[in-house]
Amino acid sequence: MPRERSRVTPWSRRQFVGRGTGALALTVASPALGRLSLRGAAYPVAGRPVWLPPTRAERADPARLKQLALQAMDAAKAAGAQYADVRLTRTVSDSVGERGGTREYFIGWDDEALGVGVRCLVNGYWGFAASPFWTPDAVATLARKATAMAQANAKGPARPIEWSPVPAVTGDWTTPITVDPFTVSFEERAAYMAGVDNAMERWLKDNEVFAHRGRLTANGLSLARGGCWRQEQVLATSEGTCCTQTFYRTEAPDHWAFGPSFRDTHPTGRGWEVFRDAQILAQLPALYEQIVEVGSLPEKELELGRYDLVLDGSAATALVHGTLARATELDRALGYEANASGTSYLGPDVLSLLGQRQVGSSLLTLTTNRTLPHGTGTWQWDVEGSVPAPTTLIQDGVLVDYQTTREQAGWLRPYYEKAGKPVRSQGNAWSATALDYPLQHTPNMVLEAGQPGTPVAEMVKNIKKGLYLFWGASGTFDFQAKTGTFSGRMREITNGKLGATIKGAQVLFSADDLWKNLIAVGPASESQAWDYTSNKGQPGQTMAYTVQAPPLAFKNQTVIHG
Repeated sequence: MPRERSRVTPWSRRQFVGRGTGALALTVASPALGRLSLRGAAYPVAGRPVWLPPTRAERADPARLKQLALQAMDAAKAAGAQYADVRLTRTVSDSVGERGGTREYFIGWDDEALGVGVRCLVNGYWGFAASPFWTPDAVATLARKATAMAQANAKGPARPIEWSPVPAVTGDWTTPITVDPFTVSFEERAAYMAGVDNAMERWLKDNEVFAHRGRLTANGLSLARGGCWRQEQVLATSEGTCCTQTFYRTEAPDHWAFGPSFRDTHPTGRGWEVFRDAQILAQLPALYEQIVEVGSLPEKELELGRYDLVLDGSAATALVHGTLARATELDRALGYEANASGTSYLGPDVLSLLGQRQVGSSLLTLTTNRTLPHGTGTWQWDVEGSVPAPTTLIQDGVLVDYQTTREQAGWLRPYYEKAGKPVRSQGNAWSATALDYPLQHTPNMVLEAGQPGTPVAEMVKNIKKGLYLFWGASGTFDFQAKTGTFSGRMREITNGKLGATIKGAQVLFSADDLWKNLIAVGPASESQAWDYTSNKGQPGQTMAYTVQAPPLAFKNQTVIHG
């Protein structure tokens, strides 16, 4: 199978970076490092096309990929497919990591995966076949198998399908980046991370940083992990679409284990500039001041009860991810994911809920945005050739739409016609690779900021008894995305003032009650964007997307011991 994975013996920091490292300038380079770039060698993989680039740094020839896709398309139509789409994906990924505080740096993975998937429609029934082999004969055989599968399925009762029309699209699109991370050698990347680790440790010692209740120690700091991902994709459909897209995702550590986040370093749709431009060391003094402030506060045990809550932007994104982002997936709401990712409390009678269901207070408006800058769910076309359009799912607290694909849009026709809305796909059909069947996947989500909005400081002033959640909020959510718990670093709020940190507390909630008790939304200037993954289907697929949200305040929520 044309898939290759390599691992390399770890190196110590000393092997990477000498005493004269230039890490303080964040432009680390170490010509003394041994040459060990796996990108310099061809992949010894059986079945891998000889015309593919021998290194990760180079992208495949899109003309070759389009030719293969069109050959598969011709075979599907000749076999009797009434509609067909063909995708080819080449996915490369790698990482450099630090081994658990030992200051040893290693290549965590180095991977290339190829895929071609053909989906065919016959009399309302689908057939799908996929393979990792990129040859003319292989893709043609695959197309005939997918068509035969659709024809076999079509022997059942008639199944009308409404396929919302889309214009044929052509062209090429690439995630806007500055530096392709795969053009940066492993040595340079590892040297950079090692140098920053070294400099961070020296900074802590030079500034006589000491531990605050074990939250901060020089030995516990490490930047040295980071992964890079790129996927080249070609889509061809029997409707005339033929386009290529290249996606990038780069992951750097987003926060220290003890609390505050570095700016602009979490997983994102960007290139190596995530590391190059992050200015990690320049952020250290301000972050340290936050740690000292919080670490110096008294700690209190939680008193069980009901509290008003203030969530910073990062905590708000975690709440949107676990509740509304999942609950507004149409296939979940209708029960199609019941044996996989779950169902939704906003279902199953979706037509009776749309335009009527009060999901939250009038302050709540949630939209999708596939064009969000640096979003991990950002693209130009989905895998059905649809151009994504921003869509409001919840307007002033009322459910007004679900996440849809081309076929799913037709399921909501009665509502769309009554509401005077077009019956169209939102551009949410996707899959992890061409080897996976296309499903509806969560797009980037934006919880609209207030106009002008209430800053966190004002939210706190307006609360007599409450809690402020910040730093590393996360939660657990049930099968319907309806109930659960979430927690994070918390401080008490008493008579409008922040006080001690609260130990071992978590919020116990029902999404209906929680969102209907939303009492304040922060301004756009305090919004944050964080990246999450959705898991769907059988076999399971994992897709990344971004949630952007401002700070939020809720009244009268139950808080229990964690």
